[in-house]
Amino acid sequence: MYRFDCFLADPETWRLSRDGQEIHLEPVVLKLLIYLIANRNRLVTRDELMNTVWGDTVISESALTKAVARLRKALNDDSATPRYLETVRTQGYRFVATVEEVATSDQPERQTEEPRATNVRRVLFLGTAAIVALMFLAVFWSREPQHPTPQEDAVRSLAVLPLSNLTGDPERDYYVDGIQDLLITELSQLPGLRVTSRQSTKRYRGSQMSTADIARELRVDALVEGSLLQEGSTIEVTIQLIDGRSDDHLWAERYTRETPYVFSLIADMADAIGTEIGAPRPSPGAGGLGHNLTGPIDPRAIEAYAIGITHLDALTGDGIRTAIDQFEMAVEIEPEFALAWGELGVAHTMQGMFGFALPRESKEQLRTAVLNAIEADDQVAIGHSGLGWLRWYTWVFDGACESFEEALRLNPSAPYAIHGVADCLLFDGRMDESIARLRDLLTISPFSAAHNLPLPSHLYMARRFDEAIAAARAMQVRTPQLSVHFFLALVY
Repeated sequence: MYRFDCFLADPETWRLSRDGQEIHLEPVVLKLLIYLIANRNRLVTRDELMNTVWGDTVISESALTKAVARLRKALNDDSATPRYLETVRTQGYRFVATVEEVATSDQPERQTEEPRATNVRRVLFLGTAAIVALMFLAVFWSREPQHPTPQEDAVRSLAVLPLSNLTGDPERDYYVDGIQDLLITELSQLPGLRVTSRQSTKRYRGSQMSTADIARELRVDALVEGSLLQEGSTIEVTIQLIDGRSDDHLWAERYTRETPYVFSLIADMADAIGTEIGAPRPSPGAGGLGHNLTGPIDPRAIEAYAIGITHLDALTGDGIRTAIDQFEMAVEIEPEFALAWGELGVAHTMQGMFGFALPRESKEQLRTAVLNAIEADDQVAIGHSGLGWLRWYTWVFDGACESFEEALRLNPSAPYAIHGVADCLLFDGRMDESIARLRDLLTISPFSAAHNLPLPSHLYMARRFDEAIAAARAMQVRTPQLSVHFFLALVY
């Protein structure tokens, strides 16, 4: 038997107890614990655990992550400051507690004093085990061989909540939001993972809602939350991954970097989260932040970018003009900052769309920004998305649709690209597919004003008037800053 702290794990009877009280665990979770204890002097890789603990059963990495989370919960262990089970990022796990091997108490006395009872118990045990094995075979033998299919508990969608600003300076909120935006952008390129837009998560800053309620409202499987602390030129980000369906803490880690290496920080965090949820790797060549930028990045460019996206969210004339100034400053400092070029194009588009600048001027500014974005890094989605809208506004529809599709290949959760594809489908007369795409857009960006507007109008053009009215009223609830009275009058 293995004793650590107040726990006793018995591999013979398959029991775990704390201070004499048995803790009931799923067999596979107990087997995981015993295997880690038996191999406590070394790192046990994730592949080794999946091949040994689960045997011939093919599982995803998310199933292993869930089992580890349940084990930590049973041991009341904290992944951020582990006493028993240490996570070695992207590699595996190590059992770190001091373990004492003890003999099973009173075993010799039982064998000499009660041989008959022992034999009877052994026969009953073996007979019961045989029956259980036969039942197991009867249930599972006829099933199809297991393949790497999505598990019921797999994480297919997540939201990154606003990070807590621990700098002590409220003026640094914009920088913290910028780090959140970069992490969302990096995670969004993972295939098969739906990532909620930053515009739809900012409402939860300082929220007292439970993680389960937030996940339910955003319709996501998992949440990423954390905090940022900065001392001088060093930033420390602590993040944790939480299952929004069970409130289980799946993983946590602390990262420290010098501010010029923020892209490296973001890439490491996204890679670790992707590994923990078992997400496939991005397609070859896919990029998120502007990966032609190598080495240290001037922190002033990151700060200008962060200020820009914060002001752009306001959708006011002053806000958009400030955003343009900040994005221009960012690309002047770092000309290869493709993401900043792309956001500059978005800002110019909105400036023209909302009447804050002449449309012709806005189109030319958009053209300059998106072409520079693609030249800086053609594997960043926002440049292709912006090029799609430029072509759309200049009546080059086929090229526009190709650009939107390329943007979605690079970033499946790119909201402006999803909107663009929906418009292409509408133009092609495929109304049902267009509307389905816009409903997908609302799962990614449910509380963004810009991304709520298209669905009611598409339903109206499809002459699905009752649905258009319902969508407009739902939009009014989600984004009360928008007025739907004129639209409703038009439908009626």
